[in-house]
Formats: sequence, structure tokens, C-alpha cells
Amino acid sequence: YIIAEFFEFVDSVITNVEESKQTSIYKILEHIIKRDSENAEMAIPAYILFGNNPDYIDIIRNDHVKHNPVYNNIIECFVFKGINDLFFGIVEVLRKINEEYPNDTFVFDNVLKMRIFMKIVKESISMDDLCDAMNSSNFKI
Repeated sequence: YIIAEFFEFVDSVITNVEESKQTSIYKILEHIIKRDSENAEMAIPAYILFGNNPDYIDIIRNDHVKHNPVYNNIIECFVFKGINDLFFGIVEVLRKINEEYPNDTFVFDNVLKMRIFMKIVKESISMDDLCDAMNSSNFKI
């Protein structure tokens, strides 16, 4: 799955969690969670994460980053295996780039969005949703 609208989804969750459940990205992620949350490969275009800076790609490629993102040159995306690695991997990629380039406002904005997003997701998931997710997979928040 290539998720090119990732930050549009993050913005929609930040703006209104309930309305974000109507988006196509939410439905795709929900489908993945129900089917194979640990093994599904999801790709995020590099330009979505931090613009068009090839140095940033090299930083992530050449450094150990938690949640093991793999850069695919053909599709110019970072590929994550599983839902946990997708969300936490994006946070780690952005954190790493932000450490190296703290004055990059595009990356900094995405770091802030992901922090808010992760906090909202952790606080807004209902007990029923959590039980369903835990029963159907090894999804961990």
C-alpha cells in the first residue's frame, strides 16, 4: 500500500477524530489492522515526510532508525512492515531528520503533527476498538 495522503489523514485526525473515520486512509488502515497488521507493507513517499532533500534519504538509509524503514528507490518511498512500524517509524524518521536539521521548518511541523496525532490516537481509541484490534492482531499502541 502506498499512502500518499498520510499527512492529510493526520491533519483530519487532529481536526476531528470522528470525521477522520470517514476518510479512505482510515478505511485502508482499518482493513490492514483487521487482515494483517504485522506483515502488511505500507509505503510513504519521502517527499511527504520531509520534502525533496536527497540528503535526508541518505541519513535514514545510512543510520539505524527504530522500526526499520527501508527506502525503495523505484517508488521513492519509505516502506514499513506493519502498522506499528508505520506510525512509530514515521515518528523516528522525522525525529532523526529534525535532530540533524533542527532549522528545517517543514520537518519540524511534521514532527509536531505526529506528536499531536499519536497523543490523540492513544487517548481517543475506545475500549471496544482496542479489544477488537488486540483480538484480531498484535497491534500495539
